[in-house]
Amino acid sequence: MLVDLEEFESALPLARQAIAASTALNDPWAVSLDEVNLTVALLRVEGPERALEHLADIAERALALEDLDLSISVVELLAMTVAELGEAALAARLIGTADAQREASGLLRTEPDEALLQSSLSAARGLVPPSDWTQAYAEGMLLSVESAAEGALRLRAREGSGA
Repeated sequence: MLVDLEEFESALPLARQAIAASTALNDPWAVSLDEVNLTVALLRVEGPERALEHLADIAERALALEDLDLSISVVELLAMTVAELGEAALAARLIGTADAQREASGLLRTEPDEALLQSSLSAARGLVPPSDWTQAYAEGMLLSVESAAEGALRLRAREGSGA
């Protein structure tokens, strides 16, 4: 897909078309996968606030499919998004979860996905002392993908409401 080629602007309308096609086929898994691809493009084209808004809309449906690879992708996208919002400790916790789940399941991250992930996380690592990053990462390694995603979305919802 164009997301893997980093042609994010072009990927937006194509991802939306793919979502429409998958919806017409009544394929919830394909819809969720297409939504994940759309989120990457939204993050790069419209920014992290828009990507987080989209993730809040799709995460529960994607996680409910109980597809570990898809669920890990949602957590990784949350990590990328909150990292770009300056939430370094939360990003570290989320990527700790994703890395632990990938290691435990043998699901490898593709090179394009790794490059995208690192492009978002690199700046966030510098926002906190290395020991804080390491501690949050270790905490994340103990979480399930569902707990990590739900916790991140709850935290961001509270912050967004001013609570």
